[in-house]
Amino acid sequence: MVNYASGSTTAGRRPRQRRAGRGDLREDALLAAAEDLLRETPPGRITVESIAAAAGLSRSSVYFYFDGKNAVVAAVVHRGISRMIAGIEDELAADRSATAGSAADRLIGVVVDNWRAYGFVFRAGAALIDREPAVREVFDALFDRTADVLAAAVRRDRTRGVPVAGPEDSDWQRARALACMAERSLYLLFTREHSAEDEAALADALTFLLRRGLGYA
Repeated sequence: MVNYASGSTTAGRRPRQRRAGRGDLREDALLAAAEDLLRETPPGRITVESIAAAAGLSRSSVYFYFDGKNAVVAAVVHRGISRMIAGIEDELAADRSATAGSAADRLIGVVVDNWRAYGFVFRAGAALIDREPAVREVFDALFDRTADVLAAAVRRDRTRGVPVAGPEDSDWQRARALACMAERSLYLLFTREHSAEDEAALADALTFLLRRGLGYA
């Protein structure tokens, strides 16, 4: 289960009572160690032992908090996606007078910035999505939450008299499809050699498609 309100996921974690203090610090250390390893190492080459060693903990400590290596990676992906969703929500909340269409470039900017900073995390998640249900759950939650935020912004614009084309009952589906398309396009860009100009060109294209796809002129 992914809960973005609390920033936690139970998928792949050992059922236990949450302990404050030292236990939390150990779990955080494991996640930080796994994230650092993912910067330079493909997920297939990371092991429970390497995560434990990088965190300065024992192998058994990993299994106390997680079901295994993939569960650790899933939690790292969840943390990265939580950062992205928080950025999207903050951007829309920052200027309530702006329409969702006029904020499209800033929203895409948030997503591109997150890929630039944490692309290695999202790539690791994509590599595991077909083998690890917890990772698929995290990505589905990303697309669902993004659709929730965008559809709510579009509804708010309609109530303010902003002209938005398209049937209202398809706002959420269109927003989710656009979120999936954007993530796939960014994955394809950030898994190859590319330039800053390539990133800017893709951001412009995604901004245009987001505006038009949501029904803004």
